[in-house]
Amino acid sequence: MRLDEDTVRGTRERLGLTLAMVAQRAGTSKNTAMSAEHGADIRPTTARKIAEALGVEIVDLLGESDSPKKAAAPPSQPEERRALTAADLGAAETFSDVCNRLERFLDIADRKPLDDALLNMQHYLIRVAAGLSLPLMEKEAFRSLVLPTAARFVELARRFEEQRESGAADTEEETAQRRELVRELTRRISEAA
Repeated sequence: MRLDEDTVRGTRERLGLTLAMVAQRAGTSKNTAMSAEHGADIRPTTARKIAEALGVEIVDLLGESDSPKKAAAPPSQPEERRALTAADLGAAETFSDVCNRLERFLDIADRKPLDDALLNMQHYLIRVAAGLSLPLMEKEAFRSLVLPTAARFVELARRFEEQRESGAADTEEETAQRRELVRELTRRISEAA
């Protein structure tokens, strides 16, 4: 996940903290704190530690357009803020890990052909990850947390489908189900963006 550079730096400076102080409070290295402040992709648990070190919620560090707290509420409705839970952060980290593992799997599959059993197991894992992430995408705070990961997941799932279609013969129903699942996740990501 990526934190908003200006928001992180502004919060740190407003508190009179140096990067070294933030790193010490967060229990991370100075380089990690610097990466977070410069908008690099960091783990959700690291983002939580940085937010705690700055005395704010993660959603406060996502920036103007991504933060439900900072988004302008319609005049007739009160501003709503939904904080991320530990379960949300765990789910985001797991989702990121699924993407990393899927990418490694695809890199191996590019180099050598894999048997159908292994392809079917990976297909099952992709469907489970997509199925579990769709309900979580309904939560605005979670969606802004994992949007880059979800976009990466959709791209990897498409890559997997292309590779699988070129080497395996599924029924039309199975192919249609996989495509519909990827379409649904893509639609939700597009709506969130």
